[in-house]
Order: sequence, then C-alpha cells, then structure tokens
Amino acid sequence: MHSKNGLEPKSQSKSQRIDAALQFMQKHPDMSARKTAEIFQISPSTISKRLLGQHQSQDGRATERQSLTPTEEATLTKWALQYHAWGLPYG
Repeated sequence: MHSKNGLEPKSQSKSQRIDAALQFMQKHPDMSARKTAEIFQISPSTISKRLLGQHQSQDGRATERQSLTPTEEATLTKWALQYHAWGLPYG
C-alpha cells in the first residue's frame, strides 16, 4: 500500500514517519490527526502529543542528554585521531 506522502510508510523509521506526518499536517491543516496517523501508520496519540508539545523527537531528547557540545565533540575527535596517527596512547 502506498501512502499519500509517496513513500512506503514501513520503509521509513518510526521517527521519520512521525516527522513526515507533522510536516504533512502543517501543509494540510484540515486533515485530522487520526486520519494522518492512519496514512503514516503511527499512533494518533503520538501526533496529538507532539503537536501539543508534550513529547519531543528522539533527536531532541538525545541532544539534551549530550555531555559535550558539537564543537567540543569535534575537537575531542580531532585530538583522538591525531594521537592515533602519531601512535600515542589516549590516556
């Protein structure tokens, strides 16, 4: 079964389907959360809670749990790769 978004819904991760459903609802404000959920094969409550701001995407939650900023992570990665290239231990 093809969905209205032009992709096989199950070929996308659940997170991708939720994001696509939310984008779809922004373009089609007259579409109900229940009908959109059916099209994208996700729970209607998931869409409703995300629209109300009660739930974040997995990416949003992961960003909040990060200990390092992206800049710090990149700097540390460069440092580790340089030490590896020199044959030096990390510790």
